[in-house]
Amino acid sequence: MKKLLIITGFSLLAVVLTLGSVEIIFRVEANLNKVIETRGCRRQSERYHHELTPGTTCRSRYPEWDTTFKVNNLGFRDEPMIIKKPEGVFRILMLGDSFMEGEGVELEQTAAQVLETGLAEMTGKSVEVVNMGVMSYSPIIYRRVLEDKGLPLEPDLVVVAVDMSDFQNDYSYAKDLDENGNFRNILFQQKMGQPHVALPGIGAGVKFWLRKHFVLYNELADRTKQIVRKMKHIPEPTVFKVNDPLSDPHFVTRSEDNALRPEMWQQFGVSMVLIDRLLKQANIPWLAVIYPYSHQAAANEWERGRLRNGFEAGKVYPATAAEVLVEFGRENGGFKVVNLVPAFRFVAEKNEEPLYYPDDGHFTVTGHRVFAEALEEVVDDYLTHDR
Repeated sequence: MKKLLIITGFSLLAVVLTLGSVEIIFRVEANLNKVIETRGCRRQSERYHHELTPGTTCRSRYPEWDTTFKVNNLGFRDEPMIIKKPEGVFRILMLGDSFMEGEGVELEQTAAQVLETGLAEMTGKSVEVVNMGVMSYSPIIYRRVLEDKGLPLEPDLVVVAVDMSDFQNDYSYAKDLDENGNFRNILFQQKMGQPHVALPGIGAGVKFWLRKHFVLYNELADRTKQIVRKMKHIPEPTVFKVNDPLSDPHFVTRSEDNALRPEMWQQFGVSMVLIDRLLKQANIPWLAVIYPYSHQAAANEWERGRLRNGFEAGKVYPATAAEVLVEFGRENGGFKVVNLVPAFRFVAEKNEEPLYYPDDGHFTVTGHRVFAEALEEVVDDYLTHDR
């Protein structure tokens, strides 16, 4: 019996040492070559569909950037927040999706931070721009975030950065709600890789923890899922069907007809009106800001990524949704919409530096700066004229 225990102990030690060695090898390889995602800083949510996990730190590395990603106490990519607004501070909330979250740049280079610095220098006042952007958020979620987390911050102004994918996102999110108004998280599971193939019977929360802490688990889980998908002929979860209103995030940017499709405006319009009502009831001024995607800004932007996503090279696509949203705001409560498409096109024609990453398509450092500078004078009116 003693001999068996010794053999078992040595066997377990050998397994642990082997797994540890393999983990070290995978970590070295990952550190040198692999894309590093921010999965460990994200989690599912019934209320918001998904959210950033407060107090976490991740590294984001793709071929086009390598950044540090810190999440504050409120669950946003920003500095730690004091809920009670300091006296004399003009506080602005900046809501948006991945473009505002700014995973591809450092925190101080995000549109919110650049706007904060620019306004403080322009006005000489104490200004705080709170970055509340989260990947794949849209108006149906913005309203909930404002209601739960935004209003307690006592904002002097709210800026809702409308993304061209928000129309399609709201359309698909509405179909993901259950009878109690909670999200079933179908889209989140697809985007984050559906971590429930390896280790069947283990909860998703445990698997996300394993993904955050063990590179070996990531490799085994991903390769297992690839094998399962091939055996069952299941397509990759991040693949969308071009021109499909339910899955194509670029749907409204493909043509003028797509931008005018009623289903793209039904839930989106309801969400925007509800945001307007919520903020008017709280007596908080707000404005919507819509900006173009790369292929709507210039013919030479997003050169590599556009081809993979079904767009033509060397073509500027229409930004019809932006023009319609301006009118929609006037006709539905009179909320203000700032259309940044002309500003981006003007800069893109003259600027030698890309405003969007050629492969990924999100804002570069320059794109964030253009967004912030285009907003400075508009927002300055609210500081100096109390509009």
